[in-house]
Amino acid sequence: MTILSAIESASESQALIKSYTRWNGAIHQKESRPLTVFTTLAFSPGQPEVEREKPFAKLIAPFEEFKAGTPETQIDSHFALCEQDVILKKNRWCATTGDSLEQILKA
Repeated sequence: MTILSAIESASESQALIKSYTRWNGAIHQKESRPLTVFTTLAFSPGQPEVEREKPFAKLIAPFEEFKAGTPETQIDSHFALCEQDVILKKNRWCATTGDSLEQILKA
C-alpha cells in the first residue's frame, strides 16, 4: 500500500491524484522534457533516522515501517516512470529536509 492508495477513496484525493497523473503523463510525452524527480519516504530497518519522541515519529507511527525497498516505499502505480526520472529517497515528509535534492539540482 502506498500513501496515495491509502487516501484515494476520498473525493478530494481523487481530484488531486487525477491532477498529478495528468501532469505526469504530459511531462512524459514531451520529446525534450524537464528533469522529473519523484520522492519516496524510506528508512533503514528499525528507522534509526527517526527520533522516537519527536512529532514526526508520532505522525508516521500508524503507517508501515517505510523500510527501503518495500511496497509502501515504491512510487505509486498511478505514475509513469522512465529511465530519465530521478527517484529520491527521503527520510522526512518536509520538502526541504531529509534528502539530497539540493545537490542533485546543482549538478
